[in-house]
Amino acid sequence: MKQWYFYILFFIFSLKLSAQVEMKSFIEERNIKIGQEVPIYAVCTSNQDFQIKLPPFDPNKLELVDFQTNKSTFINDNGTLDVRLEILVLVRPKVPGSIKLGSFLASQGSKIYKTDAFDISVRNERVADNRNPYRNNDIHIKSNLSRNNIYPDQGSFLVVTAHSRNVNSLNNIQEVQVPKMQGIATHQVSGINNEVHESDEDYYTKIAVYYVFPQHSGNFHIPPVTAKVAQGGNVSKVKSNPVDLHVKPLPEVTVPGFSNAVGQYKLEMGLKSQKDIELDKPINVVVKLSGVGNLRDVKLPSFTNETDFQTYKPKISYHLKPTKNGYKGEVLAEYVIVPKKQGNISLSLQDFSYFDPVSKDYVALKTQDISLLVQPKSEGDSGKTAVEKVVNNTADVLNKKINLPVIAQIDAQNNLASPQSDSVPIWLLILAFIFIAVFIYFVSKTVNSNKAKTPQGRHYSPHFKHEETVETVSETEEKIKEEQAFDMKINLDYLGKLAHEAQYDEFFVAYEELNQELEKHLQQKYSKNLSNYIEENFDYIFNQNFKNIKNKYQILKFSPFKEEDTLLDFYQEIILLYPKIVE
Repeated sequence: MKQWYFYILFFIFSLKLSAQVEMKSFIEERNIKIGQEVPIYAVCTSNQDFQIKLPPFDPNKLELVDFQTNKSTFINDNGTLDVRLEILVLVRPKVPGSIKLGSFLASQGSKIYKTDAFDISVRNERVADNRNPYRNNDIHIKSNLSRNNIYPDQGSFLVVTAHSRNVNSLNNIQEVQVPKMQGIATHQVSGINNEVHESDEDYYTKIAVYYVFPQHSGNFHIPPVTAKVAQGGNVSKVKSNPVDLHVKPLPEVTVPGFSNAVGQYKLEMGLKSQKDIELDKPINVVVKLSGVGNLRDVKLPSFTNETDFQTYKPKISYHLKPTKNGYKGEVLAEYVIVPKKQGNISLSLQDFSYFDPVSKDYVALKTQDISLLVQPKSEGDSGKTAVEKVVNNTADVLNKKINLPVIAQIDAQNNLASPQSDSVPIWLLILAFIFIAVFIYFVSKTVNSNKAKTPQGRHYSPHFKHEETVETVSETEEKIKEEQAFDMKINLDYLGKLAHEAQYDEFFVAYEELNQELEKHLQQKYSKNLSNYIEENFDYIFNQNFKNIKNKYQILKFSPFKEEDTLLDFYQEIILLYPKIVE
């Protein structure tokens, strides 16, 4: 009968403060079974003395199992101190049918405040497991917020503690889970630890700490946190009390560029390397946001004037630690940027500002723009033939200043240049070209003299049959090349091996060799290069996909970020496209 004393006791709290009582109550489960424990919640807020009374229960229909309270204080929007009282009452229905639950009552002087009454529907079915989901033997858990009255995107710790009179029972708690909440971003800070504290009533330990960041103003109801308790070979679930969070609206925005940054911040931008910048060659730009606040959820500013360059999705890295005022540290966004305009271009960020909850004002940040001088694209010798390379190298040599000894003094009317002239003498150019012509003549004569001839030639032998002919060296080479079929599968298998082993440099070399071999194969078989062959034999979508692979290859090859998943994704695109070229 001791439990029924709760029906006649008042909870008296001396709250020497100044306004009316705000009350609300709610129940999570309505369609329940006989013997199932039902949690009933009530929240009362006031800044004046008041008394609380539990709703009356019919002892023939309901059994009062337990109750818990949690008191917290906060400063309201008017700058005065409010006290919030949260109450959890557990009841267990004894009979089926509809059972009416009364109201929580609060008396304040001559005024009476009450919550709405509500009904629960009890099915004519007894619960199989009568163990308390909110208490397990002597274990129960509680939730508390470090701050109940904050701004949007300002953090508050949600601390979950487990309590028990048996210190060994605290080791049986598993799988603490906070429910998903709409309008609140949640980040787990820590889990179950072994640090046990002792109070006058029981032992307790922290089993979870979460950082909650509300995304808009209003009153939020944070539902109970759940955990599993394993005892005696059985696993049951316990729940904490719910908590309420009041989120104040932000002041009117007075600066441009505000999104969701709340705290104190510093914004910087810089180049990762200082190499020469060329058209269509990627560079790395780092944007750093440092400080304290909701750093994990802040939306970083993007670039302006992106018509002069192309940007790719950045790699984001966090270096943060939780503090009472939010996450402290820095967020780095590393961009790969490809200039698309030759000459002077400027990298600048969009406006960025944040709200400082200490000064209660907005602060605008501005980074220094980065000026780039984009050089024209270097030609290189990768696509030139051997003859072109010889001609170019010869021209380079001949265009250099050659310091020859003075062999004669010739006046300005002669064709030879004076020793003091910076230009190359014409007679030297004539000698060089005569030497090249004679060299080419003797090489071609030697090659022709070594060619095998027909039986009627000077290499005739009676053993030759007249219907047979001897192939020349070049004809034999061409025949061998035709007989050597291009094997796409071997090349792709080798690429796959390098991709799975994350050998980045070897992968890109092998990819280049694959394209070279494929180019030769198409030239020998169709007398067409790779680009023309694809353009003439495949549709627009295939052509675009092929161009995308070539562009992605350029980005990945020069990117400083070496990620295995990115390389594997690129390999998958290759094996889906390339085999169709040689089908």
